[in-house]
Amino acid sequence: MNDSVLSALNVCHRFDQNSVPIIDNFNLEVHAGEKVALIGRSGSGKTTLLHLLSGLKHSQSGTICINQRAHDSLSDKARAYLRCHAIGFVYQTFNLMQDFSAIENIALAAVVAGLSHQKAQVKAEQIMQQLNIDHLAPRNTNSLSGGEKQRVAIGRAIINQPDILFADEPTGNLDRDSADQVMQTLTQCQRISNMALIMATHDHALVKHFDKIIDLNDVT
Repeated sequence: MNDSVLSALNVCHRFDQNSVPIIDNFNLEVHAGEKVALIGRSGSGKTTLLHLLSGLKHSQSGTICINQRAHDSLSDKARAYLRCHAIGFVYQTFNLMQDFSAIENIALAAVVAGLSHQKAQVKAEQIMQQLNIDHLAPRNTNSLSGGEKQRVAIGRAIINQPDILFADEPTGNLDRDSADQVMQTLTQCQRISNMALIMATHDHALVKHFDKIIDLNDVT
């Protein structure tokens, strides 16, 4: 059985027709439960590549498939479904709803995916217990530390049980202890669901946790 959850073949991308490609002839295959780190200097294309692989941005050439389905072959409706159910995304800047509690932020992602408010609340409670952040449930996100916000953001990203989780510098704004806690949470998520993880990072202390390390300075 093919357990590939993502494949990229000859992917190229440039910001305009006259610029040098920021992503050039990139190839990658990722399997269920695999952890992949994208490293490289600032401007090497880590965030752009994450956006291409996750379907947030279209590549100018090449093919990207998630669960054996090419991004470009999907209708808008099918692509939206894929983003809700097969993909999770964690951002460096958290992107939480500031006027919502921690549990409301997590539950909202399940509501958007089609779950009732009541079922989404129950599922969010379960996710928070699994990640050992249930004590944060009633707190407004404005009162949380950076590390706590990121762990809530991870809960939101995995509530719909994605096959693959993308994380864009999720520890970039955190101190060492908070960064390590976030990485532990990401690893814990994988043990729960066997999802794949692709993470862009400049934190070389974290690369020891990954199965595959891709240095974009060498491939772009």
